[in-house]
Amino acid sequence: MEYLKDGKNYVVRLERGEDLNASLEDFMIKEDLSSAFFKGLGALEDVELGYYDLPQKTYLKRLFPEEAELLVAMGNLTFKEGQPYAHIHAVLSGKDFLAYGGHVFRAKVSVTAELFVECIDHQIERKMNDQVGLQLMNCRI
Repeated sequence: MEYLKDGKNYVVRLERGEDLNASLEDFMIKEDLSSAFFKGLGALEDVELGYYDLPQKTYLKRLFPEEAELLVAMGNLTFKEGQPYAHIHAVLSGKDFLAYGGHVFRAKVSVTAELFVECIDHQIERKMNDQVGLQLMNCRI
């Protein structure tokens, strides 16, 4: 990983073989980030995506082992049960030029991932929302 700090924000480049989720969570610790939002692009492989089935309150998951273009990644860096948590959604495209996307459970960088991270001053902790069955951002001060 390489990164450049610009005021409160960062430009981050992940390298081939790095784990997308774990790298962002490690970055939060290393830079002592309160919370942040990010967007990016690049190329990934061994991606596990999910679609949240609200009536069942569970994720439907699918593994995409082949290399894919990361057309867009968006997400936030918050805390879940006191630990850094990278919440990532992505749209990918393969050799067929068809797009697919969802919640990123895991992904490995196959070429690069170039991210722009916008930091905020407040630490956002996730809190269980029983109505939807997920730990959502708690935005109350």
